[in-house]
Amino acid sequence: MSGPRLAGIVSAMVAKIEVCSIKPVDECVLGHRAYFLRIGPNGQSVVAAKDGEVSVLSERLARTAHFVLPHEVGSVCLASDASRIALTFGGGIKIVSANDGDELLVVRGAFHDAWFDDDGETLWAIRNVSSELVVIEVRSADDLALKCEIDVADPHFASAWSFYPAPMAGSVLVWAAAGQDGQSSFLLKRTAGGVEVNECFPVDTTPPSFSGNGSEFLVCDDCEISRFDFPESRLLGTLMPGEDTRVGYDIYYLSKTRALASLGEGLLGLLDLDAMQIEEPAEIVGYEPKKTCELYPSLADDEELISCLSGLYPQGPEYFLSSHLVLPASSNQQHVLVRWRNPTLPPNAG
Repeated sequence: MSGPRLAGIVSAMVAKIEVCSIKPVDECVLGHRAYFLRIGPNGQSVVAAKDGEVSVLSERLARTAHFVLPHEVGSVCLASDASRIALTFGGGIKIVSANDGDELLVVRGAFHDAWFDDDGETLWAIRNVSSELVVIEVRSADDLALKCEIDVADPHFASAWSFYPAPMAGSVLVWAAAGQDGQSSFLLKRTAGGVEVNECFPVDTTPPSFSGNGSEFLVCDDCEISRFDFPESRLLGTLMPGEDTRVGYDIYYLSKTRALASLGEGLLGLLDLDAMQIEEPAEIVGYEPKKTCELYPSLADDEELISCLSGLYPQGPEYFLSSHLVLPASSNQQHVLVRWRNPTLPPNAG
């Protein structure tokens, strides 16, 4: 990995100079992989491995349920009241109890993803028709009855489709990703007449990550991070860490003027959004970057700094979750979830 900006970050991490240290407040050793993780509006989360092992966690990461489904899963989503889980599997969409995984409802078909709307009454679904077409469905969350649907052409051919949060009530973001063939984002909004689709975002980027008030968003690709206003999508600024530096997948607002971004190999950086530059490196205490050979002993000669960070997940405006692979890995790979407070906020009183 190269690039002058990232090289400076790595040097700072080695020297422990001006690094933003983020202290965990809660942790949970899952005992399984966190391949799918979604957080409900009240802070509870559902975490699943591909093989169907599922954990349901409280806001403070106490495990409230754990079960193994009789099949693999393709996505999971927790209902707003945390009583049910919507999941996709090889046979369709299934609603199960968040207490024990018992099946409550099922719709047969080929689905990419399912998403409970925060209104508690609506389930969004993406049904696959062909390599060139999907159908966005709006269903009743109570009985999965179909309310309306709309066809959306696949802009890249055979994309993987998934839901992400949007800043407005009654809306959801859909991301179509086809690897090197491209990525596109769509904003979906429920209307009196059905569903409105708006393709108002830049292409070939990560899904838009919105600011707290929804007035702007950040996206990144392999080479740069860009800031846009919303809904006009006017470019406000661009950050280029280095010509050959790979920008990571995760980027989230911490405040109106600062953000946290993954910078490849599990490294983190705090961003100054006014100057559009990396302000300082960041690390989560207890999960700091180490030499590759320490985390992967088989790579004895590799001394590049990496970390075991797998993903970042905002838990409301004040807290975040991060998933970390347990390394060095055993034959049964598993993740640890860590909860920590937004490092730009003042300390809690008391």
